[in-house]
Amino acid sequence: MSYTIRPEEHELRKARDTVEKMLETCKYSLEKNKMLEVSLGAAPTDSADEHGAHGLAINDEAAQFYFNPEIDGWSEDLEKVIMKEYGKSWFYEKTEASGLVWRELLADVTGLMFLKENSDEQRYIENPEDFSDEWEEKKDSLGKQISLDVQEDFSWEVKYLIGEKLLENRDFEDLPDLKKSDIEKAGTEVLR
Repeated sequence: MSYTIRPEEHELRKARDTVEKMLETCKYSLEKNKMLEVSLGAAPTDSADEHGAHGLAINDEAAQFYFNPEIDGWSEDLEKVIMKEYGKSWFYEKTEASGLVWRELLADVTGLMFLKENSDEQRYIENPEDFSDEWEEKKDSLGKQISLDVQEDFSWEVKYLIGEKLLENRDFEDLPDLKKSDIEKAGTEVLR
């Protein structure tokens, strides 16, 4: 029997160093009161994802990050994922858990906007109207409870456009205090 153990020691060391560096960077931009426990692992090699990392802020105290060192630029991808999920974890710390689609959408918006404000990750969406159909199709789910049948599955483009609209006349720190109606209004204005 042959076997492979992933990640290799030097890859894991580089990933751990990246996580530590980025968390230190994040905490100076946006302070969390609670400790964040990070689980780190290798993404499967046969993953169809072209990104070298992905992750998830589970709640205000736990996050998981996965990386695939076989994809070029995985370390940079990991940096972006950490920053985005840190922003989400901060959002969760500032809000009550509700399990509602709109709250999870706002958590993702917060993570994306934190990444935008604290990195070179500037995106420009040339034709916002290209995402109007998605908004129209999914906006009615905002008030629903997340379940196996109902998920928060808005594209990053819709989240990004809504986030930019929300921050036109607000500070980043105001995002956790927003309501469903604020998201609906921003979505309708930017995604007509």
